Amino acid sequence: MSGISRPITIWQRVLVYAALLIVLASAQVFPGQWTRMPAPDFLLLLPLIIGLTRAGREGFTMGLISGFLRDYLSGRLYGLGMLEGMIIGLLAGLFFSENNKIFWRRLLLLCPGVTLAHVSVMALLSYLFPFDPGLPLSLIMILRETLVSLPLVLLANLFAAVIILFFLWLGFYQKKKKHRQTAGKG
Repeated sequence: MSGISRPITIWQRVLVYAALLIVLASAQVFPGQWTRMPAPDFLLLLPLIIGLTRAGREGFTMGLISGFLRDYLSGRLYGLGMLEGMIIGLLAGLFFSENNKIFWRRLLLLCPGVTLAHVSVMALLSYLFPFDPGLPLSLIMILRETLVSLPLVLLANLFAAVIILFFLWLGFYQKKKKHRQTAGKG
């Protein structure tokens, strides 16, 4: 996306990303806000969208930071969230394109793909490493529960992608300058 991928100073980027992290992490973990539908996973999609829009190291770095926040807010200091965020940001940077059509196609494919991969891996890990070993859970039961909630999770994460893109557009917005052509200069 041309408006989001424009060059800005490092301090402007830090300010935009810090505000984005604070707002989205607060919205994601605010208790009781997401009772009727699954919470959008802003911190999962943030490195994906930044990698697709900004390329370079920014997706990787944001994956590290948002993965750390996901781990820290869930009670773990270091964990799979950091690794997952870094991989998502790195791979998304490889799919960067200035062409708007290609960007939207990749976003509409990668956003559900990342969500599906994340939900599948978490379902498998919850079977392999249950919180309560005395609780009899079968893989079929875990997969059934995962598949029942999957459409709402995909919808919530598409909503999260739109919100993230809107915040990035606001953060990187620049008014178009009118160029005056001066006649007679020579």
